[in-house]
Amino acid sequence: MTQTVEFGYTTGQSVSLQLFNLGSDTVVGSGSATESSNRTSIYSSSFSGISPSIYRAVVYKNGVGVANGFVNIESNSGVYDVEESKGNVHVVKSGAVEDIFSTYNISESYPSIGANGTPAQILYFLQQMFGDFSVDGTTITVKKLDGTTAATFSIDSETYPTERTRAT
Repeated sequence: MTQTVEFGYTTGQSVSLQLFNLGSDTVVGSGSATESSNRTSIYSSSFSGISPSIYRAVVYKNGVGVANGFVNIESNSGVYDVEESKGNVHVVKSGAVEDIFSTYNISESYPSIGANGTPAQILYFLQQMFGDFSVDGTTITVKKLDGTTAATFSIDSETYPTERTRAT
């Protein structure tokens, strides 16, 4: 079975690709890269036996690393793209999206004020903000599924609000 890794680089070059375990100098795969005949600047390298995981992919020209990124090898065969490495990169495995948007029940939870929420917390918060809330004067109360309070917001006017600020 063949695992093909594709990446972009300057057209007309003689380059190779090496895959490394994250945080390691251990090379898990290495091979020459071939430029696509119909998609210039797109190169591919073929591997076999690479265990499914996320790897750092480094492009070499004349033995010098000239570009790098991440590739998520998901199975023993397939075509995988290298994601360019820019600044603080966070790689999300494909299963994470399936875990969030599956038919499984997600535990009800809400993010704290000023805190980053998990995807599940944000989904519940949005669902309840748009679906189950009450307005009393200048206070909007977002309710949990059981009817208790999930969060409150203050608005700047009872009749023509232009601002909403989370209070709890």
